[in-house]
Amino acid sequence: MLLQHQYVQLWQQEVDPVLQSPAIRMPAYAEYVQREQFRQNYLQQFGQGQFIQYVLLGEAAPETGNFVYRDSLGSYITAPLGAVGRVPRKKANRLSSYAQRGFVLLDLYPFALNYNQQVRGQSIREWLANSNSYQQEIHQYLLHDIMHLPALAADWKYCLVGPLTTSLGFLSYLENKAGGYLMPGQSVSHFKDQLSAVDFADKSGRLYKEYTNSPDGHVTKRARITVGIGGSGPSPRLVRRALF
Repeated sequence: MLLQHQYVQLWQQEVDPVLQSPAIRMPAYAEYVQREQFRQNYLQQFGQGQFIQYVLLGEAAPETGNFVYRDSLGSYITAPLGAVGRVPRKKANRLSSYAQRGFVLLDLYPFALNYNQQVRGQSIREWLANSNSYQQEIHQYLLHDIMHLPALAADWKYCLVGPLTTSLGFLSYLENKAGGYLMPGQSVSHFKDQLSAVDFADKSGRLYKEYTNSPDGHVTKRARITVGIGGSGPSPRLVRRALF
């Protein structure tokens, strides 16, 4: 969890200069703290034989106020659960099932924004994904969060469950600036990667360079990325491919 001065500094030194838009204001720190409290409450389920096996790296909480650890809604909880079995029909049972399966969702970005919003011809998402300085700061904060997770299994795995642009930006930073590793023992590469495969083509002939064909439908060439074409959240099929 970021302290208030870290949160403000990250915005003022890394986000504001990139966006250069006075119309986009820093989301309230108090809202971030509230989300972190929900996450900490969830993490209390681990320990005494229950381990974190899978770290899911998302983008950020939406500006709507929705949050997995608060409402148990959305593909960030249903897709991982669907990858390993059935999604509980009752929302009240989803978080406990999520924990029993060993899942933890961590956001790369602490700011709840509309990352689709356009700034000088690009989305906020594109600007931040291409900022090496911002990605470096995010990487350091993420490492701190991971290293302080309770009951993290020795053989834990990770994948990216956020939008394609954000996931690609983060993996690109790791490859080019961090030696190709999230942290020791956790490589960007995956044995199911298909980086030289033929681009996926839809029925109209449009090509998608980050995807390729497979017997059960298109897949990402980088197996750690689990969002399908046109999606903003993970696919159960791609989560299963990345983690199992």
